[in-house]
Amino acid sequence: MAFVISERMKNESSPLKGDELLQNVLPALHRYCLSLTGSAWDAEDLVQMTILHMLQSEKNLDEVENKEAYLIRSARNRWIDHIRRQNAQKRLSVSGEKEFSSGMRSLLGIVMKATHQIWSWRFNI
Repeated sequence: MAFVISERMKNESSPLKGDELLQNVLPALHRYCLSLTGSAWDAEDLVQMTILHMLQSEKNLDEVENKEAYLIRSARNRWIDHIRRQNAQKRLSVSGEKEFSSGMRSLLGIVMKATHQIWSWRFNI
């Protein structure tokens, strides 16, 4: 996995520079993400989202005492957000399908009534 290391992560005050930090923490983070997702592809995506979130975060990683635990917690939170978003989309699509199908049934009923009336007028003329 290749990551672009920000200048903030390369800060000299850090006991581990950016590359060293990622090399030490990345294998454990990847294993954890794999255990959460059950898929190698999803795990890699989750690792990347976690690292990206860390790089964009207001919190300076130098202030964190246990960087591995921080990243694992962050990965867990990203995964929970992902699952919640996925569930919300499923609920919306299912309720949308129900509304669509009930709307189609009422439209079909209206069309059938109109067709019946047209046929009855035709024969009455």
